[in-house]
Amino acid sequence: MYALIYIKHENGTKIFTEAYCDNMERAEAYAINLSARHIGTPVYIGDGTTEMVYTMVPVVNAGDTVELWSGRQIRIGQLEYNHESGKPMVTGYDRRNNINVTAPMSSVRAVVPAMTKRELEVKLRAMRARHEKEEAALIRRYVMENNTVRVGDILQDHCKRIRVEHITALRSGQCYYTGPLLTKKNVPYKSGKTDAVWQGNIKEVNPK
Repeated sequence: MYALIYIKHENGTKIFTEAYCDNMERAEAYAINLSARHIGTPVYIGDGTTEMVYTMVPVVNAGDTVELWSGRQIRIGQLEYNHESGKPMVTGYDRRNNINVTAPMSSVRAVVPAMTKRELEVKLRAMRARHEKEEAALIRRYVMENNTVRVGDILQDHCKRIRVEHITALRSGQCYYTGPLLTKKNVPYKSGKTDAVWQGNIKEVNPK
């Protein structure tokens, strides 16, 4: 006599063979051990004509978030026993799809661990980083949309004059303009020196 231990695909196809045993007692012990290593997966013992199934499921409680073999995650609200089917059942809320779900306990693949403090800190840092990035982009957009200076304009502040070649929007809400330094006749210096003017320091645009 032999016993073949295997796990089956949903369509009934055997997806792998775990072991052969020379007697049913050894087969049962191996199946129980295998079901403990593959939580929630039905483990079958077959002798060529009949088969038995062993399924070990995670220990769950009301309030736990669990993942089903279908990939759905639910937060368990109630544990109950179905007397008609003879199976323990879980009822919970699928927040992603906004529906209540009732499923056999054997469909529970794993308990989703509660968030740790470390995980919370990581998620909060990522959230703050995204917020800061989005905030900076929004401010730059505002600054550029309200900027009246264009590339090619000549700017005069309290001590110098430049022709604008580059415009930088700053998170402070101002623009920063750079370009070649000009004489009072609006001619670039032969040295080719460049300088910058802050938006808040502009005295005159396109002076003659």
